[in-house]
Amino acid sequence: LSQGIDPLVERDKKDNNLTFREFVEQEYIPYIKSNKKTWQDDLSKIEKHMIPTFGDIPMSSITVRALKNYQTRIKNRNSPSTSNRHMTVIISIFNQALQYQVIDKNPCTGVIKKYKEPTREVCGGPQNPNNVLSSDS
Repeated sequence: LSQGIDPLVERDKKDNNLTFREFVEQEYIPYIKSNKKTWQDDLSKIEKHMIPTFGDIPMSSITVRALKNYQTRIKNRNSPSTSNRHMTVIISIFNQALQYQVIDKNPCTGVIKKYKEPTREVCGGPQNPNNVLSSDS
């Protein structure tokens, strides 16, 4: 304060400039490791795809357009369901950043998981006892 600098304002400025990589490494990964059973799957997506794409960009500068481009690229390289799983992780990251007040607005609001998973036919079970595959088929 003696230099005319408010430490709380400076801290907030620093938080607003956190890059995607910094936020994920400092906040998100520790959170999922202690709160999510499938955290290793998320970590793989983050390290192999998300950090190379968004790593050095400030969280507050990532746009809806950038997220939609990422979504399309993942879908084209893999499958629609893989794209949905990636977007679930990204949405979770940005929800946490919003909750921690690292960002003022969540860019995921304009992005939807638009790829529908194919429906599966259920065989057998208590609700479909007549729908059983036999070795005669």
